[in-house]
Amino acid sequence: MSIKTKQIYTLSDPRKATDEQTFYVGQGIKYRAKVHLKPSLWENPRDTCNPPLYWKINSMMKVGVEPVVTIVHEELSTEEANAIEIDMIAEMGRRQYEGGLLFNLSPGGNQQELGYTVEWSDERRKRHQERCKKQRVYDPTYDELYDDYVTQGKKRITIAEENGVSEVLVKQRLKEHDIKKPRDVRYGKQNHNTCKVCGHQWKTPPSVKRQTCSFACREEIKRRKAVDDV
Repeated sequence: MSIKTKQIYTLSDPRKATDEQTFYVGQGIKYRAKVHLKPSLWENPRDTCNPPLYWKINSMMKVGVEPVVTIVHEELSTEEANAIEIDMIAEMGRRQYEGGLLFNLSPGGNQQELGYTVEWSDERRKRHQERCKKQRVYDPTYDELYDDYVTQGKKRITIAEENGVSEVLVKQRLKEHDIKKPRDVRYGKQNHNTCKVCGHQWKTPPSVKRQTCSFACREEIKRRKAVDDV
């Protein structure tokens, strides 16, 4: 017996008449219904699997209107969710095939093979080739990557945007060089990888918070403290 965790949700345009507001029907679990509102999708409709849908969301977001997400059915098994989704899509109709209201490409029930493949435009193919070319040449040295990620405390997504590559590639390069953020940097605390005496920087072990880089510097701290006490 299937576990009943599926939901059926709709995306609606509140500017339309009540019987014409719904423009997408979908199914999923947990936060699936909210995924369509991610800026990374609607800001780049051409790069998605359903450009018409995300152009619709893009046009709404650009004028300050957010699609209304409504959970219409909950606690469904996979079989129940498939059946309900197919019925709802058939009732409202798809724009691409039946001239209906919905931007769905498939008739529902995970029958993706009945949709259509979106042809890549020359512009999209060129952008993809350029992105792949940049990713092939992105091979920073250990010191360069360590400086960005640990010393300056940049996030992976920031490093990726600065270099025009994907966050996944940055993560891969960090793994190759075995670079990890110290615990204090990782959780937003003060960075303790600089010597208080000479200013020298070193690789701080994740669980150690040092103030000096060497025995000589530690002795210097003690000497200064003794002078202050006098």
